[in-house]
Amino acid sequence: MLAIALSTALAPGVAQAKTEKVSRGDVTASFSYTANKDGVSFKGLKLTIARGGATALTTTLGKYKGFWPAGRGESRSIRLRDLDGDGEAEVLLDLFSGGANCCFTTLIYRFRANTNTYVPLPVQLGRFGYSLRDLDRKGPVEIVATDVRLAGAFGVPSVAAVAPIRIFQLDRDGLADATRGFPGEVRKDLRAWRKEYPSFVRQKAPLKGILAAMAADTILLNDEKGTARIFQRIDTLYGREFGKRLRSFMGRRGYRLR
Repeated sequence: MLAIALSTALAPGVAQAKTEKVSRGDVTASFSYTANKDGVSFKGLKLTIARGGATALTTTLGKYKGFWPAGRGESRSIRLRDLDGDGEAEVLLDLFSGGANCCFTTLIYRFRANTNTYVPLPVQLGRFGYSLRDLDRKGPVEIVATDVRLAGAFGVPSVAAVAPIRIFQLDRDGLADATRGFPGEVRKDLRAWRKEYPSFVRQKAPLKGILAAMAADTILLNDEKGTARIFQRIDTLYGREFGKRLRSFMGRRGYRLR
């Protein structure tokens, strides 16, 4: 049973404090924060996770000063989902950076029975959000995100950046890149970029990012001819030296034909 609650404490002349609370089984995760007087920024971000009524983790998110709760009082910023199918729910906390170079940051906490606490997992889910989907219908869910390592690279302004799909599965060692295991999703991503490409050209928008995203998808699909055509276009537009550096950059991040 999953229960969700959002409580608000208001007092005249003081900042607005809120707590989002999510429960599943004997686990309750609470995310509290206080709105500044400007009404658009927040402070005092704090995460607390309890098991059976006893606190297992309390952490202040000082590193994320200036970030907003992703829900910002309108929806939830925190959720409990079993990402690896072991019957133990992980805690996902979504934050929003705001500003011109926005967007989302997600923190994932996993229970460690030997220490009876929760530990954060190193994650890079991209700046454009993510979804939890059971792509293979075998359970548990996959995390469908974007490859943050490519967004904003190659001299493309970050606000105009695009990024290829990246799919994660949680295993005993942490988040594993499972993108190549879902070629159907990669093909959908490639079709979307191909559909968008003419509008980029018409608007004279930077093409380096979208071409890199398309190349990433063709590489993941092991499409040698398609990859060669895209890099030929890149070489024509930006020179062979740039194309060489881009190939090297992507190769170091696992984008190699197999």
